Amino acid sequence: MQQEIRILPMNETHIPAIAEIERQCFSEPWSEKSLEEELGLQYAVFLTALIDDRVAGYMGTQHLGGCAYV
Repeated sequence: MQQEIRILPMNETHIPAIAEIERQCFSEPWSEKSLEEELGLQYAVFLTALIDDRVAGYMGTQHLGGCAYV
């Protein structure tokens, strides 16, 4: 059975799971506080991938002055 992946803007409820993914994948992970701060930035876009309403992945980008990073 194929599972549906939904892509949504990141919100506060996704942050603990995203921070856990960060801790498992990176030696210098983003903290929950850092992720929360991204929610308030006009030039930041973070998306969350959900499978069965569970965070399965995410992506983030900041774009400012004609430059961006992912």
